[in-house]
Amino acid sequence: MGHNTKTNKIDVQKERLKTLFRSLIDTNIAIMRFQLTLTSDKNDIKGLKKFIKDSEKALEIVTSITHYEILVSLYNTFISGKETYFATLVKTINNKNTIVKWDRTQKGFKLFQELENQAKAKSQEEYTKRLEQQEMIKKAKEQGKKVEMVYVDGKLQPRIVEEKSN
Repeated sequence: MGHNTKTNKIDVQKERLKTLFRSLIDTNIAIMRFQLTLTSDKNDIKGLKKFIKDSEKALEIVTSITHYEILVSLYNTFISGKETYFATLVKTINNKNTIVKWDRTQKGFKLFQELENQAKAKSQEEYTKRLEQQEMIKKAKEQGKKVEMVYVDGKLQPRIVEEKSN
């Protein structure tokens, strides 16, 4: 009886792992199909369509995997340790003070738009700052100066070190 229970548990886990991987691959296909709606570049379209085709082949293969150990290895490689990422998505969507409020009230939607604009502005500011830092580092190196990375307010920042003359 003990052996049958263990076998049944492994069979259940195998089916759940296959369901999980089919779901992830389906999600990947959905993402690529969405990406297709965003591009008109022929090379991008060709690549996305190939990726969708490859993903559909992966669906067939994952469904036919017979060895439990292979499924567990795939889980450990691609999922294990990332479970909280998916939980975070669920918590974000279910939060009544964010998504639901933003989507169901005009005031909430306006707040969402303001927050999005602020986030975009901050992102652009950070991007511009990184470009300026890269340019500063490039010029310093061209001038033969040494650049060190130092912590400032908990972030790594480049600092140009003036060489001391002897």
